[in-house]
This record gives sequence, C-alpha cells and structure tokens, in this order.
Amino acid sequence: MGLKDIHKKNISHRDLKPENILISDKDEIRICDFGSSKILDKNGKNTPYIVSRYYRAPELIIGVCNYTVSIDIWGIYFILLSYCMYFI
Repeated sequence: MGLKDIHKKNISHRDLKPENILISDKDEIRICDFGSSKILDKNGKNTPYIVSRYYRAPELIIGVCNYTVSIDIWGIYFILLSYCMYFI
C-alpha cells in the first residue's frame, strides 16, 4: 500500500523514516514496519509521542493529540531531503 491508499482510509503510518522505506534493485519503493500505524481518532485520542524524533511533525513536538495523516507527509519530506543531501 502506498501512503495515498492508507491515508484515504484515515490510517497514519506514524513512523516514517529512511529505515522504513525499501527500494528494490528494480527501483520499486515499498513502505514497511506498520507496527505504529493507526486509524486516527477524530476525537483526539491519539498519542503525540510517536514517530522517530528527527522525522516528527511540529504538532507532535508540541503535544497535539488531534493530528491528521499529514504527519506522514512531514516525515516523507525529511526522508526525501536526506536522500537529496546524500547525493549532493
């Protein structure tokens, strides 16, 4: 499943980091380790203490419990940034 697919179902991976992105020798990208993923509760019963520190979205840092799947997008942004910095 891609992020788009799980986000349509209001599921957040909640632990996106380079170690959880797999790239095959055929350049296929896969997301792994869904152990922290969750269907987000719209009533705000979500823990903000999730996601590896370096990829944690700002709303999680300040302790917001009513977050959305956008926390995964923040993590992907920094993963892509770190990959780009590696090749510069």
